[in-house]
Parts: sequence; structure tokens; C-alpha cells
Amino acid sequence: MSWKRLNSVVIPTVWSRFQGKKLTDRTGKKREYWVQDITENHKEEVLNHMVYGFGSEEPMCKYNKAISYQDATKDLRKSWEKVLEQNVGLICLTKDEDGDPQIAAMNCTSVTCKGDQLEHEINSKIVAKIFGTLDFLEAKNDAFERFGIDKYLSAMGVYVLPGFRGDGIAAEVLKAREPLCKALDIKASLSIFTSKYSQAVGNKVGFKDLYSVSYADIAKENPKLYHHNIEEHTKNIELKYICY
Repeated sequence: MSWKRLNSVVIPTVWSRFQGKKLTDRTGKKREYWVQDITENHKEEVLNHMVYGFGSEEPMCKYNKAISYQDATKDLRKSWEKVLEQNVGLICLTKDEDGDPQIAAMNCTSVTCKGDQLEHEINSKIVAKIFGTLDFLEAKNDAFERFGIDKYLSAMGVYVLPGFRGDGIAAEVLKAREPLCKALDIKASLSIFTSKYSQAVGNKVGFKDLYSVSYADIAKENPKLYHHNIEEHTKNIELKYICY
């Protein structure tokens, strides 16, 4: 990853604030949330949520039982650690009953530059298959030429903690990419959406398909990228974009 964040863009910056949709049992009011940069004091907790929360629910991880294998969890953690090194990851926070910040969601965003090479340090066959599937879509990515850009915001997963679901958080976290990108002079955001649920949220906030393909068709082209029974959950994997 060759890109470096400008020192002039302060960490943490709060990129958006919003109110949840549901009335809470405790106060009878809607929760107040804010989306900001992931800071050092939150990184370890974010990593744990991504490995064991996201890793148990994201379709490729789920249907390959990735977090059941130590080598796979180590590879996944290392990959997210590398993403967080750029310090452009987003975290959604609220306040707990004592008024202390509490994590509600996260989006492990990073910046991809023209000329960057796809490199993964992988020991697990399961993670190699997952990343091989992601690389299959990345190989179809012509965003640099199509949009006339030299970099874009990419991501490695959005995860909303179970206790905060139904409050519209995933959409708000995705929308918070816009002020982040504008502050960093990034003109577009691209993400691979692997689940029908994340795809629906992406569509809702304005992401459009750059490339969409069924998991079955990927496996036909490369049998090593077959994910057993994944299509009972989600048929297609989609590379989506939004320009700012």
C-alpha cells in the first residue's frame, strides 16, 4: 500500500452524525451515533469483531468455516491489520449507559493506488480461496481508466454488531465515506460486496455495479474458487462503485 494519509487531516475526525431508527428500551429515545476514524485504542477490538463477528457471517468465510481454523483466523487478522495501518478505517460509535463511547459498527476502508500490486501473505487454503475470489473480481476492475483516477477508497468489510442492527447503521457508515474521500481528495469508492444484505445497502446509498458475477460462474472458470453451498445464501458477488 503506497498511499499515505495527509497529516493535515486530523485523526480522529468525525465524518458524520446521525440518529438511529429505533426507540431504545432504556430511554425510550432514539440512539445518537457518530462515524469517525478508527483510532489506535479501538483497533484491537475492531480486529476481534472483524475476525470473529464478520468472519462468522460473511458468506465466503461462513460457508468455508474459516474461523474454525487457526491458520485462517491468523491470515484474516493479518490482512485486516494491514488495512488498518493506513488509518482511514471508519468506526461508528454511540454512548453506553455510563456515557462512554461504545462500538456499534466498523468499515475497514483503505486506499488503493494505480500500480499497487495485489499481495497477500497467506498460509491458509481457505483464506487463499477467499482472496482468490476477491482477486478474480479485482482483475475485472478498470476503474482507473474508466473514471480517470489514480486512487480510490476500497474496503475489506462492513460489520454492524448484532445489538445495534435495525438502526440503519450500515447505510450511514457507507455514506460517511463521502466526506472522508473529499477531505483526502479521493474521487471514488469501490468495494466488493459479497452478501445479498450488503449489496442491498450499497444499492440504497448509491453504489452501482462495475462488475457482477455469480459464485457458480467463478467456480466454472476456476474450480479452486468453489464455495460449497454459498448460493443458498447469496447468488452473486458484486464489485460496486460510487463517484464523488
